[in-house]
Amino acid sequence: MTERQMRQIRERLKERVAVLTKRAEQADLTLANCPDDTDLATEITRHSLDLALREREHRELREAEEALRRLDSIDYGLCEDCGGPIGTARLLARPSTRLCVCCQAEQEELALSAA
Repeated sequence: MTERQMRQIRERLKERVAVLTKRAEQADLTLANCPDDTDLATEITRHSLDLALREREHRELREAEEALRRLDSIDYGLCEDCGGPIGTARLLARPSTRLCVCCQAEQEELALSAA
C-alpha cells in the first residue's frame, strides 16, 4: 500500500469518527408525550429504531477508532483469520475491516448456517 493510500484511509477514518461522534452527541432518545395509544405505539417504534441505529453507529465508531490505532501497526491490512493481505481496494472501501474477502465470506456463511 502506498503512503498516499494510507493517508486516504487515515483521513476517511478520521472523518467517519468525527461524523459518528457528532451524531452520538446530538442523539435525542426521549419518548414524546403522546395523546393516544396509536401515537404512543408509533413513538415507541420510532424510539426502538433510533436505539438500534445508535447502537450500530456506536459499534461503527469503535471499529473506526480501533482501525486508526491499528493503522500504524505492521499488522494493519492483514487478515486476522488467515494472515494474508486484505487488499488495498477493500481497505479503501472499508478501512476498519479486519478480514480478507474469503474469510469474511466464510464467516458470513457460518453465521447463515447457524441461523
